[in-house]
Amino acid sequence: MTSERMSPTDTAWCAIASVLPGPRGPLHIDAKRPRDMMFWVPRPARLGVGLSISSYAGKVIAGVRVDEAVSKSPGRLVELFEEEASGMLEKASHSY
Repeated sequence: MTSERMSPTDTAWCAIASVLPGPRGPLHIDAKRPRDMMFWVPRPARLGVGLSISSYAGKVIAGVRVDEAVSKSPGRLVELFEEEASGMLEKASHSY
């Protein structure tokens, strides 16, 4: 694996999105219940954006990895993702 960074003029930017459904109910490890579970998408060189979405015990957990050449404020990307997901959830709840 290389630590090569992207440049703003790089035309080989790419994105990876991975979805991993997890256990529907809580697990116990050594009689303790993990609060959350998380995984990260593979990080090849020159990856612009990586998005991981997983579920665990009725919760959905999302992780975002962004190269600095793509965005100087990855927190804003997370905010936009949360807004979109909330809007989708609200629309879905009204359709049932």
